[in-house]
Parts: sequence; structure tokens; C-alpha cells
Amino acid sequence: PCQLYQLLQDQQGNSVSEIALFPLPAGQQAVAGATIITPLETLLTENVILQVDAQQPKTYPFTWCDRGGCVARVGFTAEELAGLKKGAKITMLISPVVAPTEKVTLTVSLKGFTAGFDAMPVPAK
Repeated sequence: PCQLYQLLQDQQGNSVSEIALFPLPAGQQAVAGATIITPLETLLTENVILQVDAQQPKTYPFTWCDRGGCVARVGFTAEELAGLKKGAKITMLISPVVAPTEKVTLTVSLKGFTAGFDAMPVPAK
């Protein structure tokens, strides 16, 4: 299926994480989904935090880890998808195992998101 993909970098320009956003089949509470992959040494108990612009941050659990990293699978309601389409950026926060009290802040640009998302076909059930 089609996805919108971004490789996320830290403030030093190092590739840290990736996110893929995609439409989900109609008739479900979640109308869009995301797969987020973070480094293996991410502190899983701190989850991943997503905040669109100045909206309320939301916390999502990690689902599993493999050699490629730790994965969180996220579902977005129609209201949340509308917020993404109106937004300028998503701020993503993760915590490293070696510094559990610190947060790594990553930015997901939403420039072009609406056009890109609306161009993708909604998958069949």
C-alpha cells in the first residue's frame, strides 16, 4: 500500500527514526495509521509522544522490537487526521535507555501532507 514516509533526524543531523503514514480501510474508528520505528536503545516504558503543533500531546505504546528498531503502530481518528491536515508539524518525543530522564525531540514536517494523503487510495477491507 501507498505510504507517506519521512526519515527523522536529530538536531545534529543524525538519522534517528522513521515514520510512515497511510490511510486505513473505511468503516473503522481509525481512518489513518502510522508506523514509527525508533532505535533499539529506546526506553519502551516511556512510549512515544506525538504532538501536532500546540495540540494536546498523545502517548502511544511500542508494539515490538526487532533488529531494525522498536516499532509503534498508531491509529488516528477522523478528528486526529483533520488535525494533521491542518498542522504544520508533529513533535515526536522518545527517551533513550542510557538517559531515561531526557527526551529526544524529533520533528515531522506536515508540509504537503494533505495533498499527499488525499492522493493515496483508501485500501479495501
